[in-house]
Amino acid sequence: MKLISERLLFCFAVLVPLNSIATGAGPALSEGKAAGGPPVQKRLVEKGWPEHVREITYHSSADSTLQPALFYSPQTKQSAPLLVALHTWSSNYVQTMSIRYAEWCIEKGWVFIHPDFRGPNRKPDATGSDLVVGDIISAVNYARENTKVDSTRIYLVGASGGGYTSLLMAGRTPRIWTAVSAWVPITDLEQWYRQCLKSGRRYHMDIVASCGGVPGASSEVDDQYKKRSPLTCLKKAADLPLDINAGITDGHTGSVPISHTLRAFNLLAAEKDRISEKDIEYFVTHARVPLHLQEAISDATYGEKKPLFRRTSGKTRVTIFDGGHEIVYEAALNWLEQQKKPPAPEVQLCRGNYQSEQEAKAQLARFARTYSNLSQWKTRAKRIREGILSGAGLQPPPRKCALNPVIHSKRQYDAYTVENVAFESLPGFFVTGNLYRPASQDGPFAGILCPHGHFYEPNGGGRFRNDMQKRCATLARMGAIVFAYDMVGWGESDQFEDYQFPRSHSKCESAVALQIWNSIRAVDFLLSLQVVDPPRIGVTGASGGGTQTFLLTAVDDRVAVSVSVVMVSAHFFGGCTCESGMPIHKSAAHETNNAEIAALAAPRPQLIISDGQDWTKNTPTVEFPYIRNVYRLYHAEHTVENLHLPEDGHDYGYSKRLGAYTFLAKHLGLSLKKVRKPDGSVDESRVTIENQNLMQVFTPQYPKPPHAVKSWKHAFK
Repeated sequence: MKLISERLLFCFAVLVPLNSIATGAGPALSEGKAAGGPPVQKRLVEKGWPEHVREITYHSSADSTLQPALFYSPQTKQSAPLLVALHTWSSNYVQTMSIRYAEWCIEKGWVFIHPDFRGPNRKPDATGSDLVVGDIISAVNYARENTKVDSTRIYLVGASGGGYTSLLMAGRTPRIWTAVSAWVPITDLEQWYRQCLKSGRRYHMDIVASCGGVPGASSEVDDQYKKRSPLTCLKKAADLPLDINAGITDGHTGSVPISHTLRAFNLLAAEKDRISEKDIEYFVTHARVPLHLQEAISDATYGEKKPLFRRTSGKTRVTIFDGGHEIVYEAALNWLEQQKKPPAPEVQLCRGNYQSEQEAKAQLARFARTYSNLSQWKTRAKRIREGILSGAGLQPPPRKCALNPVIHSKRQYDAYTVENVAFESLPGFFVTGNLYRPASQDGPFAGILCPHGHFYEPNGGGRFRNDMQKRCATLARMGAIVFAYDMVGWGESDQFEDYQFPRSHSKCESAVALQIWNSIRAVDFLLSLQVVDPPRIGVTGASGGGTQTFLLTAVDDRVAVSVSVVMVSAHFFGGCTCESGMPIHKSAAHETNNAEIAALAAPRPQLIISDGQDWTKNTPTVEFPYIRNVYRLYHAEHTVENLHLPEDGHDYGYSKRLGAYTFLAKHLGLSLKKVRKPDGSVDESRVTIENQNLMQVFTPQYPKPPHAVKSWKHAFK
């Protein structure tokens, strides 16, 4: 054996007792020099770090601060694996026990990054906080932006506090990693608090400082214990190769009982593979493997620290080895080296909660770094528009056919009229809806499209809903011609026989394309009415209708004003085929999200309405600032607004409609005076709610044309 600094290097294994590491964080480093000391590079080498490892800083997507890290990039033109190594509980990014990680990467030609992620776990900003998650995501992004990283081989490793954070990241951001190796981790902060309090170890004070109090102090404090504990989120890592290790004497000679490791395994394991609580108690109490679980295990990578117990379930492996609170480097790194993701397809679907909120923030920060002026943004915007249209199969676009509109059954109400309408967006495919007009024949009028969302009852759902009728009729009473139309598979859009109705389009693989195209043709229809003023076209919808709103606005510059309701999110991409069933967000040529798609409206007036109960809860602090910054490039930040209603839920209710009425009146020249009460509120009581049957386009008197296509495949043929 040869002693190297604080590490013991064995010919078969490298290991270090983590309790022997100095717990001081050391002075912070910045801009290449240590305060009052020698240059950073010299100081690192003096500590034993390889001379090729350098200190860097990067912007964290969590709060836009500069965060330090150590970084190594191999001199190669080929893409290389990335190892993200995490420091221990009480240390920081220059701790010497992490040197072996860097040495491995240099030997193997891997990329290495060792982030600080807010230093020792003694404060709210550290210890599994959202800032920590954002810092580590951003460290990965820094490596990917500054060297060629093999996206199929991005590894995470850590021991003690680093093992704790590794498991937290595995659960919070499983998609990033190829594999994670966690050693002697803490997995339940409340349990560890009580264990440290009982054993007299000082770490319970760190936990209290980080979580804001002792367990049970308040519901807010208890929430922090849960949120910051890996066991709360680890189930999300079920599909991630995960290697969890603990030394048999940890908790006796070390600070973390191995129950943390074993219970983490149980959380991910199939029921038949779980370790009983009785056996866990025996492991912890006796520091021995229960007799009936003992077996011979051969694994040379553990060297003298031989595995005493091992179990695998699915993609999770747990190993209890002959040691204490320590990591066996060669075992960890050799296991990681064997893991590899299959190459991701060049075209990917981004569906539903495709990424976490932290990943979304990091993604927006990464997007923002690709441009710094209007010219660069316009180049990016053009690429995104092309990506949307290409992903939807609309590049080049279909040939526009004659609309052949059918308009009938006009009803006269208080200051507005309603008619039933159908037109052909493609030969044989009919868009169905209702046309609301001001009773006055004086024009020209603004034209507004009202796509609906995935809202069901009352009154049949979709365009037949009471709130939809109120919105459309009120806008007509304010002086606009309004067209409310069916989504594919909803209402009367039922001509396809190759999937189920009503209200279903999950089997229509081209639903995104068809709905974008229907909306484009709906603009054509409004403009064909002659009395619609071309510079005053607007669109507004909620939920799935909000998706249609920002997609149409992004690809059709005839839309002058848009109001997207409860849908603009960077982490949620829409859960329906009609929103995210085609590769409009990501391909080999582009990558974007719905927040950035909404930004393509710039510099045209746009109102984004969000609430506190769904995926738009972060809009004021995450999505809207990004969008507003794009508008600033046009010196048009005054034309974009966010109405956030934190107590509201996922709907297009009165409070949201009131905001939309005000914004659309301002930018489309509509009259709020016609619908306002003396107290300033909008009077919707004069709207007549129609029965669904009265709103039908195709009836025995007006049958569906015989040339209507019966398959979505034929619609785009």
